Amino acid sequence: MYGDNYCTLADIKAYMHLDPTETNFDTSLTAAINAASREIENYCARQFNNDYDVNGVRQPATTRVFRPSAVRLVLIDDLYTTADLVIQHRTITSTALTTFNVNTDYELEPFNGVVNGVAGWPYRRMVLPFWRYLWDISRLEITAHWGWAAVPDAVKQACLAVAAQNYKMGTAPLGVSGTQLSGGRGLPTVRVHDMPQAAEMLDPYCADHPMVG
Repeated sequence: MYGDNYCTLADIKAYMHLDPTETNFDTSLTAAINAASREIENYCARQFNNDYDVNGVRQPATTRVFRPSAVRLVLIDDLYTTADLVIQHRTITSTALTTFNVNTDYELEPFNGVVNGVAGWPYRRMVLPFWRYLWDISRLEITAHWGWAAVPDAVKQACLAVAAQNYKMGTAPLGVSGTQLSGGRGLPTVRVHDMPQAAEMLDPYCADHPMVG
């Protein structure tokens, strides 16, 4: 679900070759993972989880409001499934909602969930056919399940790398001033910008426009 971390305690222990049965440092490791996950979201300007399933219980679709980005284009938040999808719009002169029909009034991109040859991407753009325009539409209300179907492997690996560095800095000999992972301002100790390998893995996943909700 939204807000979940991008790797688990077991993942980071395996990544750092730590004893999986040792629990004395679980609190610090969990804080390092949490800080790394939030830093990745800040860097990429998006989340990589979804709001569809919470503890095994299917959640209802939720509505977000968008404005047209161009006469035939609406940039939307990450939307990974068309299940329960409803797109409605209001015109400038009316408060009544009119429903768009998929494949007739609009298409969602990227097609087939593929970007630069990599599958698994959510929909991010709503495009109207050449005979439809958004001249008189003031806002669109999209009810959907938001997010990504699955966390990309590159995001998980970047999370492990950043989390490991967070943990190492937090346990540095004699301590490191201002590197508390769960106290103070709650800021991560390591930024993606400080780790070229993590940045290289995440750069293809950086959003070209910020999320609305």
